[in-house]
Amino acid sequence: MTIEVWYREQVLRARRYNSDSAGMGMPFGIVTDGPTLRESDGHTRLAEFLRHGERPLVRLVLPNAGTVGRHRLIRDVILKEGGEVIAIPTNVLRSAEIDYRTIEVVHTRFSKHPIRADEQLIRANVQTPHWARDAWGYRSIVEYKNRSAYFLSGYDRNERGLSYFLCELPAGVHPTTVKEAYEALKPESVKVAEGLNRKIKRQGDMFFIRSKDYVPSPKALRHQQQYIHLSNHLAEDVSWEGPLTYVRGIIQHLPSGRRPDHAPLNLGRQHWWLCVRNTVPVVR
Repeated sequence: MTIEVWYREQVLRARRYNSDSAGMGMPFGIVTDGPTLRESDGHTRLAEFLRHGERPLVRLVLPNAGTVGRHRLIRDVILKEGGEVIAIPTNVLRSAEIDYRTIEVVHTRFSKHPIRADEQLIRANVQTPHWARDAWGYRSIVEYKNRSAYFLSGYDRNERGLSYFLCELPAGVHPTTVKEAYEALKPESVKVAEGLNRKIKRQGDMFFIRSKDYVPSPKALRHQQQYIHLSNHLAEDVSWEGPLTYVRGIIQHLPSGRRPDHAPLNLGRQHWWLCVRNTVPVVR
C-alpha cells in the first residue's frame, strides 16, 4: 500500500468522521510532508511513516486531548490495510538501537487515557556493538551483531504523572500479550512472595519484599544513604547480608542530570525489606 492509497482511504473516512474543512483544501486538515503526517496548520505532527511498501509501519506521535480522535482514525485505517502502528518515540528507538525495519508488533493494549499512547509489546532486531582493545590498550568497536529481543513500551502506573518507559525483556521469554510482558519483568523471588501473600512495593525497576524476621547479623555490612544495585535509587538504610540487599526507611530516585522519574517511597523503619531488581537485562 502506497502513501497515496492510504491517504485517499483516510480522507474518505475523515469526511465521514469530521465534515469540517480545515485549511489546505483538505477535509480533516491532514497534509503529508515527506514521510511525516501533519495537521493542516503545518506544526502539529500526528504520525510518521517509518517504512513504505506493502506493509507500512506508522509511528503515532504522543496524542493530546484534541488529537485522540485523529490518532484513532489513523490507527484504524492502517490496521485495516494490513499495516502496523507503533507508539514508541523515535528518539527512544534510536537510543535502544532498534532497527525499526524489523519491528513486529506482537500485541497492543489500547489506551483510553486522553494523553497516553497505547502500551505495546514488540519484537525487533537490536544492533549490539562488540568491543576490543588494540595494541595500545584503547577500546574500539570492531563489529555490530544483530540479535532479536522483545521490548515492552508502557507507562509506570505507580506514578501520578506521565512516566513512560521502554524496556527490553530477558532472553528466553516469549510473551504474547502486554500483560504477560509485565509478568516477565518480575523476578522469581517476587513471584514466590506473591504466592505467600507477602507485602511487596515497587519503585521503578526495584521491587521490595517485606521481611518478617530479618535482623542484620554481626557480619552484615551496614550503610546509610547508599545507592542500591548500582542504580539511581538511594536508600536511607542498607544492610548487605552476603548477596542479599535489605533496605528500610525512605527510598529516593536521584538520577544525575535530570529530574527524578519516581516519587520517594517510604518503607518505614519497623521492618527490613529485601530489595531485588526487575529482570530487564543490563547491557550498558
